[in-house]
Amino acid sequence: MACSRWAIEIKRSSAPRLSKGFHQARVDLEPEHCFVVYPGRERYPLAAGVDAIGVSQLADVLRKP
Repeated sequence: MACSRWAIEIKRSSAPRLSKGFHQARVDLEPEHCFVVYPGRERYPLAAGVDAIGVSQLADVLRKP
């Protein structure tokens, strides 16, 4: 079974912003999926290839095979 790399950053803010470290980690790790988890309920693009996502939505994504 092949594994894929994911980059996940967790924020408390309802208007999350990407940190410099997150950008650097994306360059270094080349993840297939990138998420910023925040306390909201909507999923929306935060930057190219990065979605802001609520924790329950992320749990749904993780449950999928």
